[in-house]
Amino acid sequence: MKVGDLVRIIKDNWVATSDYKGSRGRIALVVGDGHAHNETKVQMAHDGAVLWFLTKELEVVHESR
Repeated sequence: MKVGDLVRIIKDNWVATSDYKGSRGRIALVVGDGHAHNETKVQMAHDGAVLWFLTKELEVVHESR
């Protein structure tokens, strides 16, 4: 994944108190890479929040050129 890619959240195991619990299937934009090779920083499309995910918790919907 690279900056500008459109991704779908496929994470299932949210913390019970998370405001984003139930966000599976939501769309986000990749805005940066994590400190480790398996992390990705995304901006949620529905509210603009910036969150970190493991790369395996995201599915690319559309790649940037």
